[in-house]
Amino acid sequence: DDGTTSRFVFTSRLNLAMLAGRDNLESVPMIFQEEIADKRDVRILVVDGEAFAFAIDADPGEVDWRRIGREAVITHIAAPPDVISNCQSFLAALGLRYGAFDFAVNADRYAFLECNQNGEWGWLQRATGAPVAGTIASALTRMPQIAVGRP
Repeated sequence: DDGTTSRFVFTSRLNLAMLAGRDNLESVPMIFQEEIADKRDVRILVVDGEAFAFAIDADPGEVDWRRIGREAVITHIAAPPDVISNCQSFLAALGLRYGAFDFAVNADRYAFLECNQNGEWGWLQRATGAPVAGTIASALTRMPQIAVGRP
């Protein structure tokens, strides 16, 4: 590899038989999780406590909506207040000002997948008109409150 080729791995469905005979799984980074059937993907962006939630709807049989890319339908939604509050608390506990939280939602049950502290947001703003860029710009012009103490 000369470093000029980009590689991306999509989430894939597998079964335990696919892992048979593979004794060296510890040498390859992987995350395994139980599949959440009939799910809707939701991304929640939190910027200095302000939250934006988006639903990403794709073919219900597709495990990873990113495989179909632009065919996914993205809408700005209202996420449950307790989910938003948990995202805000998560960032506050880590001293972070921004996070992109990904969830798989089934029957209004939010299953947390990850928080990316550098998660992409431009595509969500383009699709919905949500004012994410302005919120980030405003946050960048404010100095965070930093507690200063003496050792």
